[in-house]
Amino acid sequence: GRIYFQNEAGVGFVIQCETRFELLARNDLGERTLASYAVADGMLFVRSETHLWRVGGRGVLSATSRSGPSQRH
Repeated sequence: GRIYFQNEAGVGFVIQCETRFELLARNDLGERTLASYAVADGMLFVRSETHLWRVGGRGVLSATSRSGPSQRH
């Protein structure tokens, strides 16, 4: 019942899948994104300019960059 999408500036949006518009969430990754979301094993993956983000699973949000992993909660 939700639709997930993002703009090129790295801002993701979640809206309710209904006839009336309802914004459920707005999330800013702080860097450019050009790839579509990927879903696997109940997690959402987002590739940004320098990170691969995972939403779901053990941590709420984690990111891996070229310099190594970091955790955000």
